[in-house]
Amino acid sequence: MIAQSRTHREWSGMATTLTALVLRGQRYCLAHVGDSRCYLARASTLTQLTSDHVWDRAGMDHVLTRGIGLDDKLHLDFIEGELQPGDTFLLLTDGVWEPLRDAALASLLHVHQEPQALAEALAGAALARGSQDNASALVLRIDGLPPAAAHDLNAASRSLPVPPKLKPGQSMDGFVIQNVLAESRATLLYTARDGTRDGTRDRTEGQTVVLKTLHPRLAGDKPEVEAFAREEWLARRVVSRHFPQYVPLAAGRRTQLYFAMSWHPGSTWQQMLDAGLHLSIPDAVRGGVQLLKGVGALHRLGVLHRDIKPANIHIDSSG
Repeated sequence: MIAQSRTHREWSGMATTLTALVLRGQRYCLAHVGDSRCYLARASTLTQLTSDHVWDRAGMDHVLTRGIGLDDKLHLDFIEGELQPGDTFLLLTDGVWEPLRDAALASLLHVHQEPQALAEALAGAALARGSQDNASALVLRIDGLPPAAAHDLNAASRSLPVPPKLKPGQSMDGFVIQNVLAESRATLLYTARDGTRDGTRDRTEGQTVVLKTLHPRLAGDKPEVEAFAREEWLARRVVSRHFPQYVPLAAGRRTQLYFAMSWHPGSTWQQMLDAGLHLSIPDAVRGGVQLLKGVGALHRLGVLHRDIKPANIHIDSSG
């Protein structure tokens, strides 16, 4: 339309709005310009995700400041976020949202559960209230989500700050730090107790878990942040008795960049060697066989560990 308004004089000055919603994996992305709107209904809350690009002056609140066809270049707003099962998106022209406003939108959402019925009810209610403008309504409901992919975690991680180095007794998202388990150039490992008490958030309530974070010195290093997100994605996929298991957390709980794993009391081979323990030949063989089985589980997923050493081999209290 930008090109057409430049080549056809009779179309000069014509413009339109655009609100486009794209879903990919466990995330959504909006591209928006003009005064159409996108709302997100989640649980019992209705949120307007887009902003109206109109003049903020009396009597000019229908005059676009930005739109397709107004300028030589198109300036879009982009909004993205994580999806949750049950999310409902409303894409509405001003001929629907203006006569209804948020209270009526929320009321109709409560009455009509089926998306097509809700879309028809929204447009019908707007027309019944005297709407003289385009009355278009699209409704999309998220019934379920696919397993998280690497791009989901990369996108989510970019919006989470890297936590500072934590000390025993400090808290993060309800987890109380107990000890610093390990520190490398790139990451920190903590044992932490889940101190939440509402009984509804996670199955880890009251339990000890391991939290893995990116080292604070790498907070501004985009490749390291993305590598950490890929590591979380791999941790989700590795289901084996030879590895700690990824612990999923309730949606929206994480406010910083980390992930949780199961905790297994014990010691590393390096700690045992430093304490003067010498492995017998049968013990070394048994340990070597278990190590090979663990490496094999990774290889079947196409993963190379690249850092196998005594300090990275943890033997739990059951052997």
